[in-house]
Amino acid sequence: MLVRSPLVSYSFTSPKGANIRVCYQDHSGNIGQTFYDDQSGWYPGTNGTVGQADLNNGIAITGWDSGKEERVYFIGQGGKIVERCHSSGKPDWYDGALTGKFTAAHYSDLAVISYQARGTWNIRVYYEDKDNVIREACRDGTKEWFDGHRFPF
Repeated sequence: MLVRSPLVSYSFTSPKGANIRVCYQDHSGNIGQTFYDDQSGWYPGTNGTVGQADLNNGIAITGWDSGKEERVYFIGQGGKIVERCHSSGKPDWYDGALTGKFTAAHYSDLAVISYQARGTWNIRVYYEDKDNVIREACRDGTKEWFDGHRFPF
């Protein structure tokens, strides 16, 4: 694992009880995962390498549907935010629709939330742009990603 690696996590419940996913970065910039569940305890992630990012940049993770859907966000080449997705039943990680649409400052941290409203899953990704303004990237259900709020107001 990389010294001073960014660390992110989320939790969910499933038939295995409480579950935790922790993402970290290695010396080559690869983003890996470690899993926990009440039945097995801690073990290495089984979904392969999430992606590769510049060292020590922001990473964010969220998931829903009892862990069947996971999304990891990080800053890629040229400051473009990358969305990597893992869906139950698919063997590998794949690029999500957000990839390349928004540009963060190279030093930005990232934060993400996912929530359900009126039966639709929504995602909000927060990042700092090159003008040191906190920005919100939004997706409601299967609609296209769009610019949300700018902070502070």
